[in-house]
Amino acid sequence: MATLRDLACILFLCCILLFAVACNPDKAPKMAKQADADDSLIVLCMNRFVESGLKSAVLNDFEAANKCKIKLINVENSTELLKRIKEDKDEHKYDVVIGLDNAFFTDADVQDYFKAVQVETDQLNDEALFDPANKMIPYGYGYLSIVYNSNIIPVPPESFGELQDSKFYNQMAICDPQSSGIGRSILLWSVALFGTEGYQHLWKSLRKNIVDTYPSWLDSFKALADGKCGMIFGFSSTASWYLENTEMPLPLQVSMLKEGSYLYVEAIGIAQSTKRGLLAEKLVNYLISPTAQQYVIFKLGLFPVNNKTLLPVHFTNIPFSTYTVNKKLSPESIVSGINEWLNFWQQLFSYRY
Repeated sequence: MATLRDLACILFLCCILLFAVACNPDKAPKMAKQADADDSLIVLCMNRFVESGLKSAVLNDFEAANKCKIKLINVENSTELLKRIKEDKDEHKYDVVIGLDNAFFTDADVQDYFKAVQVETDQLNDEALFDPANKMIPYGYGYLSIVYNSNIIPVPPESFGELQDSKFYNQMAICDPQSSGIGRSILLWSVALFGTEGYQHLWKSLRKNIVDTYPSWLDSFKALADGKCGMIFGFSSTASWYLENTEMPLPLQVSMLKEGSYLYVEAIGIAQSTKRGLLAEKLVNYLISPTAQQYVIFKLGLFPVNNKTLLPVHFTNIPFSTYTVNKKLSPESIVSGINEWLNFWQQLFSYRY
C-alpha cells in the first residue's frame, strides 16, 4: 500500500514533467507533424502513368481527400517495373504498384510479392478480374484489335489470314513483347490462337508486313498518327479514345479479327511488406471508383472496370465485351513457355526485313 511519502514523490514528478512541457511548447506539435509526415504512400509505376496525365488527375485528388502525401518511383516499361518489384520487395521501398498487367503478372513468383486486397467486386467487370486471390485489382481493360488509318488502308484485314496478305507489305507497326505489356499480350494472343508451333508460322508470314517495332504501345500509336505506318495492334476503344482527345482527328478505324480477341488488363496491387495497408487499400478503392474511372477512360483509352462509370459519347457504341481467347493459355503454360516465345520473337525481329 502506497504511503503518503510515495504519493508526494509521484505528485512531485508529475509537476516536473508538466513544467518541462510548458517550457518547451514546440515539442508536442513536432510529434503531431511527424505523424502527418509518416502518413504517406510510395507508389511504384511506369512513366506512362505520369505522362498520360492519370497521375495528376487521380493522385492529387486522393492526397487532398486523405490528407496524405504520395511519392512516386516511376520506371520506363513493364520489364523494369517487374524488375523493381522483385528487387525492392524486402526493402520496403514501395507500398503500392500501379500498372502491372495480366501478361506480366504470370511471371513465376510475382504473386508472392503482393497481399490480398479487401474490395467490393460486385460492381466490377467479371472478365477483368484475372487474379482469383484479389492481389491485383484491375482498373482498366481493353480488347486487342487492329487500329488502322482508312486513308492508307481503305479495306482492312478482318482475320489473321488476311493480315498476312502481301498487299499490306510494310504497313504495320508493333510493340516489343520484351518491354511492353501490350506487346506481350499480342504475342500471347498469337500463341493462344495458333498453338506453340503455329504462332511461329504466323509471325514469319507477318514479318514482311511489319515495317518497324517500338518499345512501347504509345510509340507505335505515334507512328500511326505520323503516317509512318497504316495500322497497328491496339484496342477496340483506341479510335474512340483518339476522337475524345483531339480536335483534328485522323480517320482511324478498328477491325476486330474474326478468330477472337485477347483481353488486356491493367491493375493495382499492395506490397506484401507495406506498413501503410489501410491507406493503400483506400487508394485501390479510389482508383476503381466511378470518379477516378472517368480518368482511366480519357487518359489511357481503356474501358473502366467499374460498371457504374459513365462513358463518353464516342465510347457508347463500342461493344463492351467480345469473344476472347485468354483461357486457352493457362498461367502454368505461360510461365513454362514465355522465355522460348520471347527468344523466337527476338531472333525473328533482330534483322530488318
